[in-house]
Amino acid sequence: MIDLPIRERWQLVDVLRTVVYQCLVTAFEAEQFAELVSMVAGELVENALKYGAWDGSAEPRGGEARLRISGRPAGVDLEVTNPLPEGAGTGMLYDVLDRIRRAPTPRDAYVERLREVARDSATAFSGGLGLMRIAYEAGCALSAVVEGKTLSVRASVDAPLDAGSDLAR
Repeated sequence: MIDLPIRERWQLVDVLRTVVYQCLVTAFEAEQFAELVSMVAGELVENALKYGAWDGSAEPRGGEARLRISGRPAGVDLEVTNPLPEGAGTGMLYDVLDRIRRAPTPRDAYVERLREVARDSATAFSGGLGLMRIAYEAGCALSAVVEGKTLSVRASVDAPLDAGSDLAR
């Protein structure tokens, strides 16, 4: 289990990715798997930084953002939790998750989103590309839950068969 607080410091996202990679590659000697999981962690943390409440407006006061990674026999589960800004909507997030589910494959959803951004660069700021990327590149299942004023985005990444016999150690 890895459980880390997230601070509003964009420059630390790459450091966090490296920490996750190093922990996983050391424990399981599966470099490709560690790279995938660290990429997923980085994308989820970037979303929390982009859409979370960082100006002190979140209730309850002092609500914090966290990254949790827990092992299971066939992979890992990641969860990034962050307080939501006052009046924040999560409709776009659920639309993206639904779009991934409706697409024939996660790759199709990702490629279509890349095409949209290529046609109109202004759509790059409307979000979703990072989640579609991790659904496609890491083959992970994604979900989101809002509890009160806290958002949790979860990703499950299955390990390749050569990643060790038990990731939940």
